[in-house]
Amino acid sequence: MSPPTRPAREGDHPAVAELFLALETNEPAPSEARFVGEMMATTRVAEHDGRVSAYLFYQLIGETLYVRHVATAKERRREGAARALFRDTKELGRAAGAREICLNVKPDNTSAIRLYESEGLARAYASAAFRLHFSTFPVSSARGTVTRPLAPELDAALEARFGLPGGQLAMARGLPNRVVLGATRDGAPVGVACFDRGFPGCFPFRADTAETAAALVEACRAVTASDEMGLVVEDAPQIEAWLESEGLTPHLRIEHYRGPLAP
Repeated sequence: MSPPTRPAREGDHPAVAELFLALETNEPAPSEARFVGEMMATTRVAEHDGRVSAYLFYQLIGETLYVRHVATAKERRREGAARALFRDTKELGRAAGAREICLNVKPDNTSAIRLYESEGLARAYASAAFRLHFSTFPVSSARGTVTRPLAPELDAALEARFGLPGGQLAMARGLPNRVVLGATRDGAPVGVACFDRGFPGCFPFRADTAETAAALVEACRAVTASDEMGLVVEDAPQIEAWLESEGLTPHLRIEHYRGPLAP
């Protein structure tokens, strides 16, 4: 029998933060302020004996239901909590008009992958997460590439070019501590970085070439006082190769899965 699920409440933060660490992403757990301000409204939790044993955090981006976190307590895995949360969330997505579902998963998380594939998702591409320090990362100058805060009228062109959900850049622009940076060459949009000053880090980060990616890193350097930045590189082996050539090693490998959200 599947455990009961419900919308998250403010008092769930300690349990959610502990479960997030079980994801082993090498990233800090969300603070209470971030949980309440950015996650709680689209987080559902499962309970066993009155205690939170699993949670799922999602974002609705236009017609895309983007599942961002799914975590279950180790002692409660394979008891149906993740599937119950996943199916509840899919129903919420359908009711809101979403037509597609996507998420990221570690390639060695075979039980989660089996769940997602059984729910109609398939692997789309690979990604990698890096962490760089500006004090040791070389300064680059990309000739002919201009970076500045992204004009909203360029959102659709960049989302289409890089396969981002429609509305993702506008959503990022509306979140606290975010700066959406765009790169253009000869007037054409060639890259985008959504920089979160509070993290600090970039997601999404997309560029047509390593040179454009270098320009976007410089743009991020200019808008933060932090020496450190996390960077998720999606479906871009050439950008990964450039970062590795600069001495960085990914601290996390990710597989992106997606599928239709059938009525």
